[in-house]
Formats: sequence, structure tokens, C-alpha cells
Amino acid sequence: LTAISGLAPLPQADVARGYLRSASLVGRDREMSTIRGHLERLRHGEGRAVVIEAASGTGKSRLMAEAGLLAQIAGATVVQVDASAGRGPYGVVCSLAEALLQAYPIEARTGYSFLRDIARAICLAGPS
Repeated sequence: LTAISGLAPLPQADVARGYLRSASLVGRDREMSTIRGHLERLRHGEGRAVVIEAASGTGKSRLMAEAGLLAQIAGATVVQVDASAGRGPYGVVCSLAEALLQAYPIEARTGYSFLRDIARAICLAGPS
């Protein structure tokens, strides 16, 4: 279409964002700005953790879905686990480790196989 219209092509992220457009997220400008800033720093090798705490029904899941979409557009690997799916001690950690290993199956079998071993040890050990 750019050849027909004579317009300059859009940057890759803008194209992806257009295809993945979701409903507007109302009242979360500050939180989304913080998340965008963390994603930008991540591109420069500075990892971050984001904690989202709020009462039930206040849109935490929607906010996380939007953050995950932004991260995917930025090229990050996004995994999601359900806290109720993890059974037993460290259940969520085990579910998260399993999701990461599934996201990187080649790495899990080759050079980073030690990560699989560590995840297995955590999931089998439980609290002492």
C-alpha cells in the first residue's frame, strides 16, 4: 500500500501495534507510562520487576494484558501463568519455569540445560 499511496513505510512497531490494537485502557496512563519506561530500559539491558497490587475487580488483569502486549511488540518474550494452576510449594514458580522452558525449547535442551535442572530441583524440593 505504501507504493500506491506514496507514503513512507511505518516503523515495524507501529505496524504491529496497529494489528494488535486493543480497547482503550482508561485511567491507567501513569501505570502504562511506568511500564513503557521499564520496557525502554529493558531494551538497553536494564531488567526491571513490576508489582501490581490492587483490590479485586480493579483491572489488574487488563493492565497486565496490555503490558504483555506492549512487551511483545517491543520484542520481549512474554509468558503467563495462572496462580491457581501451580499446586504445592513453589507452584507458581514451577509453572513459570515450565512456561519459560516451553518458550525456549532449544535452549532448554542445549547450552542452557542447567536451567531445566534448576527448575526441576526447585519444583521437586519444596520448602524445607
